[in-house]
Amino acid sequence: MKSNAQRPLEGPAGEPWAVGVVRFALALVYLWFGLPKFFAGASPAEDLAVATVEKLTSGLIDGSPARLLTAAVEVGIAVAVVVIPRAALVPYAVLGHVAGACAPLLLFPEVTWRSFGVATLEGQYIIKNALIVASVCVAFPLRGAPWRGSGQHPALRDTPGDRETSPAAALTR
Repeated sequence: MKSNAQRPLEGPAGEPWAVGVVRFALALVYLWFGLPKFFAGASPAEDLAVATVEKLTSGLIDGSPARLLTAAVEVGIAVAVVVIPRAALVPYAVLGHVAGACAPLLLFPEVTWRSFGVATLEGQYIIKNALIVASVCVAFPLRGAPWRGSGQHPALRDTPGDRETSPAAALTR
């Protein structure tokens, strides 16, 4: 295996530096939006987030529990993005969260749309989740995922020394 001095565009785990930057940005965004939801009234998105969780759970989870659940999911994703960068579950958690975060576009059109194709500020806030989906496709390439192409992402390749113990090796057994 070549040293990082010979491959300056790769990070310590062998992934391109850009992937690390994308992971950092994802974690920052999730922390930035999730942490305020732990405190009632601190997030401008709190009312819409709570109403969405209430509607998606048919009222089973409402009020403060809905707010705290949203906060915990968002902060949990932020931590997972940084702590377990090769975990196959992370992209699915993010995509599940984004699906819920985008639900108000359909559930509350009076809040998210001014007219057909013209989003309100809340709608624009939600639509930006397309960038999160694109970032997940870059930062967490999955084997067999349609966006991967034919090459293997360096973060998933095995080096001779870790062939038996790496998470990527475990996926191929």
